[in-house]
Amino acid sequence: MDNYKSFIKETLNSYKCKSVCDEWKAIPIYQKEELIGFLKPVTFFYKKIHPEYISCICSWRTANPIGFANVFENNSSKTENWFDNVLLPREDRILFVIHSIEDIPLGHIGLSTFDFDNRSCEIDNVVRGVKDGHKGIMSCATTSLIAWGKRVLKLNDIYLRVLSDNLHAIEFYKRNRFAEQYDIPLYRQDSKDIVEWVYIENLNREPDRYYTYMKLI
Repeated sequence: MDNYKSFIKETLNSYKCKSVCDEWKAIPIYQKEELIGFLKPVTFFYKKIHPEYISCICSWRTANPIGFANVFENNSSKTENWFDNVLLPREDRILFVIHSIEDIPLGHIGLSTFDFDNRSCEIDNVVRGVKDGHKGIMSCATTSLIAWGKRVLKLNDIYLRVLSDNLHAIEFYKRNRFAEQYDIPLYRQDSKDIVEWVYIENLNREPDRYYTYMKLI
């Protein structure tokens, strides 16, 4: 397990260009045999190469609240802080921005929550930010990420969690070979700046929402 854990951390860090010796990499997205875009990793030098990612992801997050188990007042400063202090420092997490063949950012998709013993992880942060045109690119991007995870990261299994009331997303994942496994109860928690729905073990009351846990088959 320790060897695989080190392998994952080193591989993800190399795609995020943590070292000055790392080469910039992208994953091609194909629709059948036609190249239609790229998965570009968010790197440690994103502010120099793609500073627009901050405003894009901020606006996409705000426009797609149904995809997230929390609600808060979002802004560019909070998004930048998330990039710099949450996303990039985590050695077992990576986010890719989905670019069209014309190099237009359209959305994002990532990997997280690695189980190193079982060589599995979860797909997360799947958002289509630009709704017009480029039909099918989200499915193709998902397929490309799965193929990369299997080939490069040597994953055995891939899972995801989706809010059970997000029926559109559940149908999308079913079309992309994910099957429902079970529901995870979530409970609402309110604080000053954020409302969250979280899992709390052995809480003796009716859940407020559920995650649907799905597995790639």
